[in-house]
Amino acid sequence: MNKTALNNTIISRTIIFSCIIIHFMFFSDFKLFTWTFTHWDASYYLGIAQYWYPSSLHPNWAFLPLFPCVLRIIFLITRNLFFTEIFGLVLNSCTFILSSYVLYQLTKSLNKDIKNNVLIAIFFPTTVFCSLIYTESIFLFFTLLTFLFFLREKYGKSLLSSFLASLTRANGILLGPLYLYAKKPIKIRVLMTFIPFLPFLLFNLYGYYLTGLFPITEISRMTFWPDNHPTTIHDKMCHAFYSLYIIFARIFVFTFIEPPNNLYIILVHLYLFIFTTLALVSPLRSIRKIRLKNVLTFSFETSEETVLTYNTALLYASSTLYLVYGNPYSLIRYLLPSILVVITTQKPLKRKIFTLLLTIEIIFLGLLTIIYLDGQIFIG
Repeated sequence: MNKTALNNTIISRTIIFSCIIIHFMFFSDFKLFTWTFTHWDASYYLGIAQYWYPSSLHPNWAFLPLFPCVLRIIFLITRNLFFTEIFGLVLNSCTFILSSYVLYQLTKSLNKDIKNNVLIAIFFPTTVFCSLIYTESIFLFFTLLTFLFFLREKYGKSLLSSFLASLTRANGILLGPLYLYAKKPIKIRVLMTFIPFLPFLLFNLYGYYLTGLFPITEISRMTFWPDNHPTTIHDKMCHAFYSLYIIFARIFVFTFIEPPNNLYIILVHLYLFIFTTLALVSPLRSIRKIRLKNVLTFSFETSEETVLTYNTALLYASSTLYLVYGNPYSLIRYLLPSILVVITTQKPLKRKIFTLLLTIEIIFLGLLTIIYLDGQIFIG
């Protein structure tokens, strides 16, 4: 990784932590530090760190154990939630720096021009969650490692990385079909596809042992987040259209028809519109180069072609799933690994467009940090 990319990665994290310091110096009380970083999903990770998983149905069971297990080790050593939170923030920021290095190596291996595109990826606003107490940073790291080792045909290391990605987030399961395109006999390829599924299965078996419920992760999500888990076809379609409205249309309603009183609301929806559009439109040009025959016969000429095609398919397949089942405000966060790979493998932008986009990203990176710390508007 060259010094420019490394320096800019550190700068991006410095922007986030500068916003955190400014927030507590001028807009909040430092005594609220522990509370401030327990918004939304972070509260469950810290809850697991303190109390582990209970022997009854509980929201904690919706979250897989790798990241909260690391936090729990620190909490058991220190018996201090403040130090546990500081460790989580530092760990995720350092992991993001490692992820940037892996992304740089992956892009080089794909024979792409990495001069400007890596910077666009590093400052992508949603990477703010890679420096908060979320699983984004660790999941990003292991997902990128999965692709990099697959590209180099080091399948054992790739499988280990995908296993750890799935132990971090359930959507790591979607890495499994990648191995159908490995340069191995078909029987071995089929067996390899099951490896990323094992953490989800083992965790749910552990949940069954403690609670008698199976699969505990899905039961927990459907029980405590029913709005994001529609069951009927009608409800699924309604949720998908509602998600599309939130992401692509609500900003125009707020701008021209019904302006909200809170400026944060406009900024959040502007962020959703700009960067979801960027993420989903960027790979459209490369889709035309995909050969359907190679996809259906599980045979690409090169590992580079396999990774690029699979990442594009993963981006759109995941987008469809999350529009139906997920929270629209979290869509870009869910898709972060695929988005960053897509960004770095596109043709380099013209200088003026690159400068404009980078400026917008830096502004929103700081704004999202402040909005998250304020805790009034859901963004994660």
